[in-house]
Amino acid sequence: MLKLSVQLDNDCFLFAAGGITFDDLKELPDEPKRIDIAGTDRYIIEDFILQEEPRPFVVEPWESISIEQKILFEDELQKELGTEFNKHPFFDLFERYRDNHVLVDFEMMALCQDQRNDDVLFRISKKNFDQEFAVVHLTWRGYKESDGYPKVQFYSDFDYFKYTRMYPDKVDWEY
Repeated sequence: MLKLSVQLDNDCFLFAAGGITFDDLKELPDEPKRIDIAGTDRYIIEDFILQEEPRPFVVEPWESISIEQKILFEDELQKELGTEFNKHPFFDLFERYRDNHVLVDFEMMALCQDQRNDDVLFRISKKNFDQEFAVVHLTWRGYKESDGYPKVQFYSDFDYFKYTRMYPDKVDWEY
């Protein structure tokens, strides 16, 4: 499976809900390569791309993450969900025997982290599920969790996350 990540200058990762395409013709080797990102979130365009002065993606205590951290957080979440080995159809046979976490079968992309703890904001997607973001508290045990772990809190959109979690966290952080 090919996983591509695109990060803007303000450190925000794009979630390409519609996919990514490449145009690269052997017949025109000197022409620039073209990459199209389809289905970019509305909030990215409105909050970051169309602004004269680009705004930061997050405020303290939330912080941007590097591509290495993004991969690390996504891999750890898959371990804690018990889905890191379920990448081959053979393992689908065992699906019915697992105690599934609510996040199993979601597409997930790490976006940022709370520097005070192990909370990570993920952009999530699943058919017939209307929440777009989830803050997940990773345990860092490196194996499948149980008893409701990893803990998760859903947010309908990025604005809801900003106003009900990130900005109140900033106020707590400053005092």
